Amino acid sequence: MSRREFEFSDDKSNKFWTIELDGKSFTVHYGRIGTNGQTQTKEFASPEAAKKEYDKLVAEKVKKGYKEKGGGSSSSSSSAALKEDEDGGDEEDED
Repeated sequence: MSRREFEFSDDKSNKFWTIELDGKSFTVHYGRIGTNGQTQTKEFASPEAAKKEYDKLVAEKVKKGYKEKGGGSSSSSSSAALKEDEDGGDEEDED
């Protein structure tokens, strides 16, 4: 399973958004910080289809200004590996 947590705060909003990938499905939990929020689960035909949509939704939230809590350290997904590469995480391999 791969779980990522995000928060968004500005003058008008104080929201959270969490997504957890589990095989052929993912669950999204979202709402205002301080509330129970809402939960939705979506099923897909394959794990690959679920992962593609998961990555798309994460990218959309980041683009909208959501900040990841904890840097996604609990995630072992390829998107976490890509994030490390963007941050220069692959420099160790070149030395």
